[in-house]
Amino acid sequence: MIVPKNDLLKTLKTLALFDPKGSPYIGVQLGSAMPSFYRSSSLGYIQSNDFDGNAGTTHVSLAHFINSLKNMPEDAIQLSLDGMGVLCITGTDDTFKSDTHVHTVAPGQAGLKKHDIGEPVFPVDKNAFAKINVKPFKMVTPPVLVKGRLMLATDAGATIVWNGPEFAHNFPEVYPREGFLYLVCDGAEVKNMLVTTHGYWGAEIEDFTVYTKGHDRGRQIFNTYTSSGQEIGRLPAKRLMDTLDSAVGLLEPAGKVEIDPKTGLSVKGKFGNSQHSLGEGGNWPKFGMLAKTAKVISDALSQTFEDDAVLFSVPTTMAGAIILRLKRGPFEVNFRSY
Repeated sequence: MIVPKNDLLKTLKTLALFDPKGSPYIGVQLGSAMPSFYRSSSLGYIQSNDFDGNAGTTHVSLAHFINSLKNMPEDAIQLSLDGMGVLCITGTDDTFKSDTHVHTVAPGQAGLKKHDIGEPVFPVDKNAFAKINVKPFKMVTPPVLVKGRLMLATDAGATIVWNGPEFAHNFPEVYPREGFLYLVCDGAEVKNMLVTTHGYWGAEIEDFTVYTKGHDRGRQIFNTYTSSGQEIGRLPAKRLMDTLDSAVGLLEPAGKVEIDPKTGLSVKGKFGNSQHSLGEGGNWPKFGMLAKTAKVISDALSQTFEDDAVLFSVPTTMAGAIILRLKRGPFEVNFRSY
C-alpha cells in the first residue's frame, strides 16, 4: 500500500487529538488505498468510517508511528506487514532506500476497548460548534453546555462562556467533553452530530466516526460564571487584543499585566517596561491580570470582530476577590483582577 506521507500524518494527528488519556496504541487495517484506524479510551472511541471491527487488525504505537513518518524523507511511503506481523514503513525513492519498523504489540497489550453507545436519540446541528475554536485552551474541568451557552474553565484562571446558537433545549444535562469539542469545532467538516440513549456525543467528521461519553458535572460553576454583571466600561477591542498579545510576548506566564483607563496597558518585563495606549480612556477602574490569563482573553475575544470589549464587574462570594468579565460579541471571559 503506497500512501502520501502528509495525508497519513494528518489522519494520525486527528487520532492523537481524540483523547489525551486514550490508549497509546491504535488498531490499523491495511487496504487497497488508505489504511483504516481505531483508537479508544475509557470514555469512547474514534475510528475510520471503513474500519471493520471483525477483520484482522495490527496494533501499533501511535506516537512511534507519527515520529517514524516524520523522519522518512520521501513524500510517499509504502505500508506493509513483515513475516512477524510488524508494521513496516518503506520509502518509495528508487535510488536511496529507507525503511523502519513501527512498534507493534499483541491485541491484548493495546488496551483498546469497545463501547456500548446506545441508540441515536437527540440530533444536533452539525454546525453547532463551527464558530468557536476551543483548541487554544487547556481546561481544568470538563466543558458545560446549557441551551447553547458553552463554559470552558481554563488552567489560566480564566473561564470562557461562549453564547452559541441556541440548540439542544430539550437535551438531558449531558455535556460534551474537551476531546470531542476539539474535533468538531472551528469549521471542521462535520457531516452529522447526535447524542445517544447512553449519553454519548457522536459525530461523523471527514473520514472518521467518533463517540465520547458525556458528563453531567459543573452546573453550579456554570451558574456562577453566567450570572449577571454590572457594566463598568468599554474598551477598543482590536487595540486591546493587539496590546495583550504584545504583553504576553514580553512576559513569563506568571508575569503581570496592568490596564489603566488613563495610561493604557503596561507590563514590567525582565529587560524593562512596556506601555501601550488604549485610546481616550474612560472611567472604569484600573485592573490587572496574569500574562497567561491575558493570552486566554486574547485567544477567545479575537475569534469575533465587534468594535468594543465591554468590561463588567461580576458578583462573587470569595472574600477580597475582584472578578471581572470582558465581553466581545458572543464571547465572554471571566477572570480575577490582581
